[in-house]
Amino acid sequence: RTDLVNRLSPLGGEVMDINTLPLSSNVSMSAYPDPETGDTVMIRPQMWTEGLLNKFDIELLAGRDLTPEDVDLPNILIAKSFAISRVGESQWQSAVGTELKMGEDADDIYNIVGIVEDTVPLPSGSINLDAPEIYFTSPARIAINQLSAVVIMPDGTDLPSSQVELALKGIDARLGEVRVESMQQRWNTVTEATRLNMYVVSGLAVLTLV
Repeated sequence: RTDLVNRLSPLGGEVMDINTLPLSSNVSMSAYPDPETGDTVMIRPQMWTEGLLNKFDIELLAGRDLTPEDVDLPNILIAKSFAISRVGESQWQSAVGTELKMGEDADDIYNIVGIVEDTVPLPSGSINLDAPEIYFTSPARIAINQLSAVVIMPDGTDLPSSQVELALKGIDARLGEVRVESMQQRWNTVTEATRLNMYVVSGLAVLTLV
């Protein structure tokens, strides 16, 4: 993933090492078994990267943001709606500092260090996506089967797929077709909408790269 970011950086945009955007055509859904209740919990796992909250106007409501020092630690951010579902409407801030068990193994236990506002995926068709977000610092903690990144270009500047393909040539023998999706549409959050010239660059080969 570091090589991907380094190769895309000279193309003139700001590269963010994240896997998805809160657009219903680009979200990632996942589920985990709650060992305490036996229920299956649906979530939208998100890759965290430094500057993510500021760039996309996602408000930190309680606790702290993640930092690069958290990358090798089981620390996470959760959405407010998820905190409410765990500890109640009146006590949602108390979820900070608690553990989240996403399975029976020791590697499935995470520490909640902060709570952020919920993001609302842009509508696309009739898909209804109301699963809350959980932000992870490492792709190893998310089931990601493709190599991807988000590139934010200056206004009026395109990111041609031919340039991307040339930049990524030889990055990995398993990387087949490269897709560049333009996200020049409104980014919606609960409190604010920001228009960004965004592109999602992804390799369609099945990869498990960290």
